[in-house]
Amino acid sequence: KKLLEMEKAAEAKAAAEKAAAERARASEMQKYVSGIQSKVWAGVRLPGDLQGNPEAEFVVSLLPGGELLNVTMRKSSGNAAYDAAVERAIRQAQPFTVPSGDDFQRYFRQFPMTFRPQR
Repeated sequence: KKLLEMEKAAEAKAAAEKAAAERARASEMQKYVSGIQSKVWAGVRLPGDLQGNPEAEFVVSLLPGGELLNVTMRKSSGNAAYDAAVERAIRQAQPFTVPSGDDFQRYFRQFPMTFRPQR
């Protein structure tokens, strides 16, 4: 009985360690995403007539070195000039700093990005 309790405790500890490692990895990957978004925002030229805080969503596909393979709009903000400004900035901001190996394949081969002028 004691052996069974020890095995269960070891399994619970391993599961908790795995979950903690996944949270740490997700946090690390979020740093890359934040860096990409900052680099894109630096190149966005907002239209002068922009009203409110429109949201545009894009799907970005990258090559392993951080070069842009493709960008497609998933959801328009409703302001064509704003959408075009964000897409242009994404294209001009490459190459991006991305992790290598499995982390790149898992998180950055293709990923969504959302843009709002007032973050």
